[in-house]
Amino acid sequence: MLGRIIKRLKTEEDGQSLVMIVLLLGVLLGFSALVVDVGLMYAEKSKLQNAADAAALAGAMELPDKTAAESVAEIYADNNEVPFEDVIITFPEKTKIKADVEGDVPYIFAKFLNLAGNGTTVKATAVAQVEYHWDGQALPLTNTGSLYTSENILLRTNKSPGDKSQIYDFYKKTSSTGKNSYYVKYDDGIVIDQGNGNTTSNIDGSLKLNPVVADILTSAKVGDTFYLLSVRSDIIDSFMNHNGSILVTDKDGSSQTRTANNGGLKAGDVIPFNMLVLLEVAYVDRKDANDTDIEMKYIQEYDIVNGVYPEGNEKFSSTTSKLIE
Repeated sequence: MLGRIIKRLKTEEDGQSLVMIVLLLGVLLGFSALVVDVGLMYAEKSKLQNAADAAALAGAMELPDKTAAESVAEIYADNNEVPFEDVIITFPEKTKIKADVEGDVPYIFAKFLNLAGNGTTVKATAVAQVEYHWDGQALPLTNTGSLYTSENILLRTNKSPGDKSQIYDFYKKTSSTGKNSYYVKYDDGIVIDQGNGNTTSNIDGSLKLNPVVADILTSAKVGDTFYLLSVRSDIIDSFMNHNGSILVTDKDGSSQTRTANNGGLKAGDVIPFNMLVLLEVAYVDRKDANDTDIEMKYIQEYDIVNGVYPEGNEKFSSTTSKLIE
């Protein structure tokens, strides 16, 4: 009697163990589906993101030619194993290109366990912006207050209330023959300062503005042409008429909105690149007892934000692109 009871209990335990094994096997298969299929999705997502990044960066280099930009972007996507038909190229702005790519990922385990369908679609997006660089010489001064299309431009190299003519980011190159050339760094906007020509204020703190300007203009004759960075005329007009503002980054790295009513631009402000134009100007005169006021006449405006540079100086221009999304 006792033997039959023990045998029956053993049989019941074996049956319960089998049920537990089946249940655990289902859980293990579920985890396998999760690990394998999710891993495949992440791998595909990474591949697609690389393709989108490559397509956007390469396409941006061809802007503003949208046809060429789209063609190059599709080629780079294809080189990264994303076929043309899975790539959508759009242009949010003149200097920006957006690449949207997608790919299908089949499920390996999940479909057998009826946890999902046969697969899913993975997507990736990248936005790149072209940046133009002009390596020609420009005066280490900027125009922030003269409506250059209707009046001569007055630049001051000595500190004067309300005048912020000096560019901080300029540097000097000396040729093998001893000739000095001066260049302005403007890729990320320009840092302005009050025109105080007797203090060191260039990039490495080695140059004073007045001697630099004297070096550039000593032999200048009326009508000689120079290049000058300026805030766009429409922004100056709006700002000076007290109905517009300029969004800048201050010397502490904080975003600030400057208006004519709250004191205007301040020393150390960074004027964004997208507010700038390059002006071709003609020398008129140097005024004031110490020749610290420089008068220039407007000749032509170049939309450097969209890659327009002085004709014949293309050899000085270069282009780079960067991801912004």
